Amino acid sequence: MVISLKKIIFQSFLLIALCSLWACQELPTELEETQDFKAVNDFSKTFISKMIAGDVEGCYQDIIPEVLNEETKTWFINASKNLAGAKIKKIKILGQFYNIRTFSYSDKKIISYEVAYELAFEQGGYGLFVLVIKQSDGQFLVKQVEANIFPIPIQEITKFTFDNKSWTHYIFIIVATLIAIFIIVTLVVLFISRISVGKKVLWAFLIVLLNYYRISINWSTGDIEHSFFIYGNNFTTFSFFNIPSVNYFKANLISPWFIFFHIPFGAILFWIRRKSLLKKSKSQKIEFEKSDLENPNNQD
Repeated sequence: MVISLKKIIFQSFLLIALCSLWACQELPTELEETQDFKAVNDFSKTFISKMIAGDVEGCYQDIIPEVLNEETKTWFINASKNLAGAKIKKIKILGQFYNIRTFSYSDKKIISYEVAYELAFEQGGYGLFVLVIKQSDGQFLVKQVEANIFPIPIQEITKFTFDNKSWTHYIFIIVATLIAIFIIVTLVVLFISRISVGKKVLWAFLIVLLNYYRISINWSTGDIEHSFFIYGNNFTTFSFFNIPSVNYFKANLISPWFIFFHIPFGAILFWIRRKSLLKKSKSQKIEFEKSDLENPNNQD
């Protein structure tokens, strides 16, 4: 059966388009508070309220002593001044993550939390607060705080859009789409090629797995990075459109979208080797048929 290469490419493009439409589903605008985070959320919200109210001395009492230096105190004083008079209209939980550290020589355990909140202010504007908190012996202490003020919600800043994007963004997404089509076409051609099933399975694994070099773009900033590894992240990962070698994802509700593609070394290698594979498979078939003719008794 002969299958048109143009038809395969068209169907691949259609598949990618359908995947993209499915991936455009709306993300949650906030996370629900779970029982594991209720106590730390109450502590964090109280701590943020102290910052806004100008109670820097109260904040100092809730900070790990090792990080409470003069630079930290100055930062809190300035942050409190910038937030002076702000009234919180609503608080959204945008990130929740924790890690438990235990000790073999005792029953003591330390829980590290990382939480993120978006504050909507009555006078307008939004605050993004990210806190790293440690819990030991039932006591919460702040290890790190990040606070930023934005004129619009953080999800509006980090949403996936083509508005005001550079040529770099467009070129990158075109290349990623072409690589996705290339991978799908290669897999289809592989499975319809006249080679043994074992070789098809082997080459399918190579096509999917032999693509460890990754190039990615931060969709919000346009920054391009490349690496040999996929790094982990905290909070919840929203990952869509996971075709081998191509993906785009949002690490959490406060992060930008990332698009990445892998250099498809496996697929490229298959096309380089395809002619020799077909030739070898054909010669093996001829040898097999010749052997059957010379030894008719071996046939059933």
